[in-house]
Formats: sequence, C-alpha cells, structure tokens
Amino acid sequence: MEGHLAVKLEYGDAIPEPIGEDEYSGKFNLRVPRSLHRHLVERAAAESVSLNQYCLYKLSR
Repeated sequence: MEGHLAVKLEYGDAIPEPIGEDEYSGKFNLRVPRSLHRHLVERAAAESVSLNQYCLYKLSR
C-alpha cells in the first residue's frame, strides 16, 4: 500500500479519503432466481428463523 500511495503522490494523482462505517447503511438489494428464493425461504423456515436472519448467517460464514 505504501508503494501504491508513493506512486500516486509522485504523479500527483488524487488519493481518496477512507470511507468510514457511517457511510454504510447495512442494507442492499439482491435479485436472485425464483428457485433460489424458494430454497432460501424453505431453509429459513426449517431453521425457524426469518429469511433475513438465515441469509445473514449464510453470508457471514
């Protein structure tokens, strides 16, 4: 990273400010095939959790 920044500075390129956590809402929309949606809903129901909780668990693994 230091090398990358050194080159950016050498050539006068802009260096963007880091993005803070405040910039993220924690939400995003994702379109999936109907068959996958059905599968996820069925798996969430089998685990007795919401679809959101089930997907969050799967994404975090």
